[in-house]
Amino acid sequence: MSYEFVNGKDKKDSWYSAIQQSFKGENRMAVKVKKENCIACKACVDVCPVDAITMGSDVAVINEETCIDCGTCVDECPNDAITL
Repeated sequence: MSYEFVNGKDKKDSWYSAIQQSFKGENRMAVKVKKENCIACKACVDVCPVDAITMGSDVAVINEETCIDCGTCVDECPNDAITL
């Protein structure tokens, strides 16, 4: 039996695949970073359940292919730099 891994997570035996697929396509909300508000604190990086956020040059960068639009980063951001 083979397993498909995404960001180190087994898609077959986890909630990852189902949630990611449910947010793809027309109903996708698309998380955005307001660069002028981002203070590069990395709070969003630490809480992202699918490791879709990295730090660029002093601003959070969201990988839209990996992001599942769960909103965890929005809630965690202390400076309202991330929106859905």
